[in-house]
Amino acid sequence: MLTERMMLLSSDLYDYTFQMVDGENEAYGNDAGRIATAVQRAFEAATLADDPDELAARIILDAQRDGELQYDLELWPELTPVRGNAMCSGDDEVDREYEDKILDALERGNEWAWCTVRVTCQVPGYGVVGDDWLGCCSYNSLEDFEECAYHEDMKTQARHALQTALSEHLEKR
Repeated sequence: MLTERMMLLSSDLYDYTFQMVDGENEAYGNDAGRIATAVQRAFEAATLADDPDELAARIILDAQRDGELQYDLELWPELTPVRGNAMCSGDDEVDREYEDKILDALERGNEWAWCTVRVTCQVPGYGVVGDDWLGCCSYNSLEDFEECAYHEDMKTQARHALQTALSEHLEKR
């Protein structure tokens, strides 16, 4: 009952605000549409309050649409040894040459030569982070990593992890 009344009020307020913009009273000016949309979203979110999974999905979609979904990338030293783990081609000589190149790049200070990458995703204000990790990485640079398919895949996985964590966070409220 309360949810139905909230939706009706939201719809009426939304319509009224746009009438003011298109009609005689333009008191809110350019902000009218934004105010009406924010009010409607708030009421819609209230209707989803019983389902934290749906609410988490809505929060993330809204943040993504509004450009507020934040991704960060962290570079960590890889603890797994390069030797025997960088390549397993079946040809020991080829594997050793590749490992030597990685070790040489590390000695020259290229942290991307052998590392672990963490991608995080968050919506500001919720205190919840989703992340994805990839180890035993070997790249020339940050740009090299960002151009590979793993980067977009990791962002997708971090966003999925955020949705799970946000849903659990909302369920505790």
